[in-house]
This record gives sequence, structure tokens and C-alpha cells, in this order.
Amino acid sequence: INGSPQNTFVPGVIELAESKNVFIGGDDFKTGQTKMKSVMVDWLIAAGLKPSAIVSYNHLGNNDGKNLSAPKQFRSKEVSKSNVVDDMVASN
Repeated sequence: INGSPQNTFVPGVIELAESKNVFIGGDDFKTGQTKMKSVMVDWLIAAGLKPSAIVSYNHLGNNDGKNLSAPKQFRSKEVSKSNVVDDMVASN
């Protein structure tokens, strides 16, 4: 299981998985900004504070820029991240 946000599905890893007849799954265990925002919003709501906006910046470290330039990966991140904070705030 690939838990790294980096693009580690390189040809050698794919060939090894194929030769061992095993699967490769995942591309991010969500250990970065999104997780931090989720924890902070949960804490603020529990403290009785309802944020009206959350702003964050991604400096495209690691392979983020490359990954976001791939339409399928961009769409996946867009769907998974776009409503995380909104959903938490709206449900409280």
C-alpha cells in the first residue's frame, strides 16, 4: 500500500508488483494540510467557535505540482478535499 503523497508508482515498483502478483493501492494517506485543517476545525467547533473560512496554501512541494497537472489525480484531490471543512462546519 502506497501511503505517500509522492508519485511512487514508478516502473520498477509496478514491475515488482506484477512479478509477485500483488496489488498496489493508494496514493496518499492524507497526513498533510487536509488532516490538519480537519483537526483544527473539529477543535474550534467543539470550543463553540464556528469558522466562516479556512485558508491554506500549497507550495507544491514533493510531487504535488506534477500530480495536480494530471487531470485524473487533480479531479480526485478536488473531490476529496473540496468539502472537508465545509461539511464539518455545516454539520454543527
